[in-house]
Amino acid sequence: MKIAIFGDSLVGDPGKAGNLPRALDGVLPEHDYNTQSVGVVGSTVGNWLTTASLASSPGRWSKGAKRALSKGEKKIASLPHLKDENADAYIISLGTNDAAAGVSPGDFAKRAVELASYLPRRAQIVWVEGNRVSKKKLQRRKTVLFDALEKAFKGDRRVLVLRPPAGFYGSGKIHPSVKEHSAFFESQAPLIRRHVSAAGRGKRLFVAGAIAASAVLGYILAG
Repeated sequence: MKIAIFGDSLVGDPGKAGNLPRALDGVLPEHDYNTQSVGVVGSTVGNWLTTASLASSPGRWSKGAKRALSKGEKKIASLPHLKDENADAYIISLGTNDAAAGVSPGDFAKRAVELASYLPRRAQIVWVEGNRVSKKKLQRRKTVLFDALEKAFKGDRRVLVLRPPAGFYGSGKIHPSVKEHSAFFESQAPLIRRHVSAAGRGKRLFVAGAIAASAVLGYILAG
């Protein structure tokens, strides 16, 4: 099963995986899952949507980041590229920078739904809140954004919003360690695996349904 992980600096930078995908590798073993990741420091949901509209520029895309992306990195760190990968599941980590930028809950949820709709329809999505920060004002903003996210995707079986309960990410760091990420993901491992694997089951059911339909059509034509 092919899984693409993308988002902000929690995921990493093009060509360099962050702690979050490294921790996910522990709950998504290689013999069952083929994972790849791409993150962009300082990015928001709006940044990723900008690349999808083909209106991106190095200055705009790298705003808040440590450096501008090269042309090659920019091609990799884009929704069109991720969509073309045609992954079975996408794991997204975005929201901290949106909260820091003062994005409203309504705009955040609207942009998140737009981003999810851009990805292959058959793919499952896990949207991860990958930290609990010690900066209380920022954490409150982030909590409100993720409340809106849960509401926007309520009833959508394709999207799982994964949030850490109290007791996880105790360091309060914006960039938690692999150990902190692993503790959270391991506690949610059955749920994560079940959700992302639903894409594979849906694909097999579709193929089985197509074969059955072909068989029926052949029987009718033969008759």
